[in-house]
Amino acid sequence: MAKKQGNFLNTRWNLRRPVPKMWVELSVGMPKERGGGIQQLFKVRVDGCHLCDYRSKNRVMNAVIKKLLQSGNYPKSCPLLPNVNYTSIRFALNPDHFPAYMPDMKFNTKIDFYADKNVPLIKASANVEVIRRQS
Repeated sequence: MAKKQGNFLNTRWNLRRPVPKMWVELSVGMPKERGGGIQQLFKVRVDGCHLCDYRSKNRVMNAVIKKLLQSGNYPKSCPLLPNVNYTSIRFALNPDHFPAYMPDMKFNTKIDFYADKNVPLIKASANVEVIRRQS
């Protein structure tokens, strides 16, 4: 989309078998100014079967989870069913979701879904830039 309208993410996934339990791991990091690499800001792993009920002390984390759930047709609890199109339509974050003191910045976010504690199901990564629009 045109930059002035913002950007969004659409996803669709269809499982071949039921997933009785799922874990979601979300991490956010910023590129280091010197030496390259990523400075991890925070990382959390939560029970994906109860994502609707999860509340973090981190306001940004709560905004990401809320928008993810609002944009999709994800089930309220496990199991995830096979042959169902789980979709996320127009998932995007608004700068209002971030604290007012947060400067314009670039960061990387990773959302990984695990069928078991260590068995990867879906891995997603996005490079994001927060730019506050001037009114």
